[in-house]
Amino acid sequence: IAEWLKGAFDNVPAAEPVPAPAVTAASLCTLIPCNDWHLNMHAWGKQVGQNWDMKIAEKTIGGAVVNTIERTQSSAECIILGGGDLLHTNGRKNETASGTPQDTDGRYQKAIEVLGRLMVWTIDAALARHQHVTSRILKGNHDEDPSVAIAYFLLAWYRNEPRVTVDVDPSDYFWFRFGSVMLGATHGHQSSNHIAKMPAIMAHRRAQDWGATKFRYVHGFHLHHSAKYATEGNGVISEVHQAPIPQDAWHFGSGFLSGRSIQGITYHKDFGEIGRVRTAILDAE
Repeated sequence: IAEWLKGAFDNVPAAEPVPAPAVTAASLCTLIPCNDWHLNMHAWGKQVGQNWDMKIAEKTIGGAVVNTIERTQSSAECIILGGGDLLHTNGRKNETASGTPQDTDGRYQKAIEVLGRLMVWTIDAALARHQHVTSRILKGNHDEDPSVAIAYFLLAWYRNEPRVTVDVDPSDYFWFRFGSVMLGATHGHQSSNHIAKMPAIMAHRRAQDWGATKFRYVHGFHLHHSAKYATEGNGVISEVHQAPIPQDAWHFGSGFLSGRSIQGITYHKDFGEIGRVRTAILDAE
């Protein structure tokens, strides 16, 4: 069996390392939130106004992510943050982690394959623009189990790439300190970690980082629309991000409204956020 597996990969070329950018700013860190992609979601245009499937998703989301990364400032550090719900279902039963049925496009294994390809495409684009990349995949309410698999897939994929750090922390929270800047994130689907509660969680659990920083930002997802819950007057700017996907039948029928975009946010180690790139997602079909 080992010899057969070895032979099966004889004609597969080895992955080539992505060349580092010629110049990067040591004082900058760029965050790319990759949230609520819901790969494998199916939407019928006659019902919700726009067709959506895995093929459309890969082309649309992949193009928007690369476009966003290419327009960010070349930084010493880049964070590719999987904000949860990268997959639409938690397994082959086409349900969320809690068992809610979902409209899906194809087989679960195919969705895993497409997501792996998109994440590698995203990280490689970041490597071409930034000096070092940190990747973290947070769990969502749709993809609690496969999010773990994708994280370890990336850990294996980039095991020989010193410019990539894959964070496989199993918690529901992401924390990152860059100079005087502190970042926090969670998917935000649980009442215990709702985005509005994150500043208090940050201050309590990361007290040392809190005391050493001046600019603190929390990023949440799950809601698919843009919102801010706390101002800098309270010590933390808490933000919820849009999703890049259209609405499925349930959300459309419930009357939810939201724009669609992918963003890149650049922070200076001494001055906090200094720039932002937004790629609006236009109707794909």
